[in-house]
Order: sequence, then C-alpha cells, then structure tokens
Amino acid sequence: MLQNNVTPNCNETMSPLGKLRGDRVEPERTAKGKGDRERGARPDHGGGGEQFAATDPRQVKRLKARYEPKTVEWVRHGNRGRPKPWAVSEAVRKRIVELARNKYVGFNDSHLTEKLVDVEKIAVSRETVRRLLRQAKLRSPQRRRARKNRARRERKPRLGMMVLTDASREDWLAGRGPALTLIGYQDDATGQAAVDR
Repeated sequence: MLQNNVTPNCNETMSPLGKLRGDRVEPERTAKGKGDRERGARPDHGGGGEQFAATDPRQVKRLKARYEPKTVEWVRHGNRGRPKPWAVSEAVRKRIVELARNKYVGFNDSHLTEKLVDVEKIAVSRETVRRLLRQAKLRSPQRRRARKNRARRERKPRLGMMVLTDASREDWLAGRGPALTLIGYQDDATGQAAVDR
C-alpha cells in the first residue's frame, strides 16, 4: 500500500510527498495525492487512487512499482531535465543574437522575425525572438507613442446655437411594416432631446 510505506515518525514536511509540495515539478500530482491520503483513499483498492496519479489505475500500478520511501525521485516525470524536441538549438540562438546586434541593428522584434524567416531562412516565432533578445539584454527599439491629449469641446453657451442629430435605421415595427429610421435631435447647450421623429 502506497501511503503506509511512508515512515510514521516523519512529519508532513519530511515525508517524500511533503518535500515536493514547494517544488514546481508536478504540484498537481502531489496535491491530489495529499488529498487522497487525508481521506484515507487507497490506490490499490480503487478508493480515489486514480486521482493520486491524475490518470488511471494502470498509472497507479506503475507508480507503486517505482515507489521508494526515502526519496522523491520516483514521483518526478521521466522527461524532467531533458531538452524539448522543439527547442531552438544553441547555434541558432547565437546566430539570432549576432544578427540582431550586427546586421539587423535597430530592427524591432516583429521586423527582425520577418527578416530571419525571409532572408536568413530561420523559422522562429516573434515571441521566441523577443525572449532570446531580452535574455541577451537587447531591447526592441520601438517606443510606445505618447497618448494624444484630446480636449473636450466646450458646450455652446445658449439653447439653439447648435443642434446635434443622429439617425438609427431599424425594424421598429417588428416585421409589421417597412424598416424605419428614427431621427433624434439634441440641443448642445442643455443636452436635452429637442425633437424625435
């Protein structure tokens, strides 16, 4: 039984699963296992053990076969620490940074990505280029434009000096007649509706 192999003298932070609680490896697996242990669920008797491994009973059996009471390595995924197959190689990373520093100096991230794909035949995404350049302490030269300050127009001082109009063409009769246009007029000085037709 999985939960009974933990040394009873250990407190929760010293148990193999407790050590993983702060680890970022597989927190969902350990958190579900902790909940199952508190409820007394047993993986080998179908009492929620599937949730312990976040999969099915076969995975629970595989975990039980790998279980070692003195370490946490049995919980970690087998691909941990291996490079991802879609990762950009180190040579391509260096080439991108070199091109950004020399040939394409002053290009923003999007423009540089386009040049890498079209001219240099390096197929990478803009986000990958952005991440690599920030790691190399290279910023995008594109600056955000300052917001334009727009001042509101002062209202006219007297009633009738300016009338605003708006029109809305809709099926106001709900299919019982032709589409009609509602025209509204509003006085600028008071904001009151002048005429509705």
